Amino acid sequence: MTRELLVAGLGLLAATSVLAQTTPVDSARTGPSGMNPAAVADTAATVRRTAAPAPTSDTDRDAHGALARSAALTAAEHLDGAAFRFETGVPGGPVAVSWLGLAPLQTDVSAGPFALADGYTGLARFDLVPTAWLSALDRDALSAATFDAPLRTFDAPQPLTEARYQTAQGGLQRVEAVHAQTRDRRLFGTPGRLGLVFGYAASAWTGRYANGGVHGHRALLARAAFATTRTATTVTLLHTRNRPDAPGGYTVGTGTTIFDPLRAAARLSAAERGTERTDLAVEAERGAWSAGVYVGTDRMRFTPSATDTLTVRYRYAQAEAGWEGHVAGIDVEASASAVTEYLPEIRRDTLGFDDALSLVTTGASVAASRGPVSVTGSVYYDGSVYSSCVVRVGPFGPVSAEAGLTSASSPFLFDRTFGPFVDVTALTHGASPTELRFVRLHGTVEAGAFAARLTAFYHAENLTELVAQSYADTAYAVDVGADRVGIAATVGFREDALSGFYATTSATALHTLLSSGDYAGAFAESVPDLSGQMQIGARLNLFRRDLLADVFVRGRGWTAFGGRVLHAPTGVYALRGGGPSVSAAAVVDVGATARVRAATLWLVLENALSGTPLLDGVTLVPGYPFDAQRLRFGVFWPISD
Repeated sequence: MTRELLVAGLGLLAATSVLAQTTPVDSARTGPSGMNPAAVADTAATVRRTAAPAPTSDTDRDAHGALARSAALTAAEHLDGAAFRFETGVPGGPVAVSWLGLAPLQTDVSAGPFALADGYTGLARFDLVPTAWLSALDRDALSAATFDAPLRTFDAPQPLTEARYQTAQGGLQRVEAVHAQTRDRRLFGTPGRLGLVFGYAASAWTGRYANGGVHGHRALLARAAFATTRTATTVTLLHTRNRPDAPGGYTVGTGTTIFDPLRAAARLSAAERGTERTDLAVEAERGAWSAGVYVGTDRMRFTPSATDTLTVRYRYAQAEAGWEGHVAGIDVEASASAVTEYLPEIRRDTLGFDDALSLVTTGASVAASRGPVSVTGSVYYDGSVYSSCVVRVGPFGPVSAEAGLTSASSPFLFDRTFGPFVDVTALTHGASPTELRFVRLHGTVEAGAFAARLTAFYHAENLTELVAQSYADTAYAVDVGADRVGIAATVGFREDALSGFYATTSATALHTLLSSGDYAGAFAESVPDLSGQMQIGARLNLFRRDLLADVFVRGRGWTAFGGRVLHAPTGVYALRGGGPSVSAAAVVDVGATARVRAATLWLVLENALSGTPLLDGVTLVPGYPFDAQRLRFGVFWPISD
């Protein structure tokens, strides 16, 4: 199925590739909600896409080029301190995001027209799309916890080629390249702007620790679009593949330390996980109306040994239509969608564990706004009814507020277990819906060179999670819930200054009011009570801006907490059912970037304090130490033909 989609997608693109890239429609998220049907709740505000005139500039003026020029390894690194990242420190390894203390399963992320939720586990996949192809990573203002990462438009008055390369100690090799063209052309006798974008990325990581590498990470982006004064049509193909090792945690003997790569032993010496995914979107817009068709496949596999493989395949097809207009002075956006999802039987080599499962979901959403008040609501049906509503008021001066409730079906993981590695027997009545109720108050303050942003919030969530012991292959499905209050604050000093000193810091403080379920304590302690990040640096503007330099120290830290464990077979960060907890720690990087005319170079010493008398090492996920003092170099180079 993946090969057929690739062939079909490239065929569609070839049919429209007379030349170049049109002014593609703004890549706000419209789907496919099929990867996570709950995403219907957040799509109303972004159904409409508008073809904007192409700017007369290259990447240098591309407002969306900041991520490509940054020293970040993944897009998730651009999230502020309100987002707590669970990761092992492996480039290309699994990443899960807890935003404002919410369970990672509450978080969604989209890249252009595609919702990047794992078709089987339901978790947001921040690790799949290369950073250089994304324009930003921001939360959808009318959502509970959805992050939009629009694909860059690559608008340019002449053909444009970009290359981004990174290497690091430990065997990192990563390259991301893209070529785009934009021309005025006639298609079937109709004048318009016709274009093409083609991108390819590849990376590999050997790793300092045994069986700690990432192999065969590949990504392919192809997009063709045609826009006239009245219509816009876009075809987008995204193919990704990733094969990280699954060591199952590292152990050491008595008198040694896990922070010594030569002495730490992988519990699973030859295990690996694999993901291969293909998404194809065909979208059209005319006047106030828009429509799209989305199809895709997602294959996940776990290989505990060279002679044993467990495979899950997922397929989806979605049709969606939207309208935008004004009714009685109210701005209205509406959409309707239908999604078919299919999960063939789960197989372990030649043995099938479960029969095939198919699911049809229909839904509709409406967003309305007038003045300072915005409301979005949705409902969808897949055999059960789920509904969501979010209300936002403001801003009134520096203050705004939002409140809402959302509900979504649980992922397939709890309906079709992952062979012997996931046990759902405790769910006597099936998995619980993923539910959230929230109230948030936002405020901003500016005083001279200082700027502060503050969010006070209350969250109440209930859902089904996995729980596992550290260094264990079997996870158990349990129902949990928690009510939390907290404050997230960001303070910046001369954040946007072109030269001179600057600083920014953000932190989140949480307090659990109550928690429920058999593993209530583990759920309450799954996120730290206090966490944050900061960056202090100096920018230099030399030779009439021919050289722009930034020298910085950045870090992230957290207080001691229970944490989550990485379930090796599924790649899910499960609740900790036992084993070591997470100690208070900080990861400090020292680096510099230099922009020399069009090119940007960076050099970063990551986790600089580990392995020194100040700090033995850092583990955020029990059994997975961060690399100490890893030196990473990168360069980004746009070329206008």
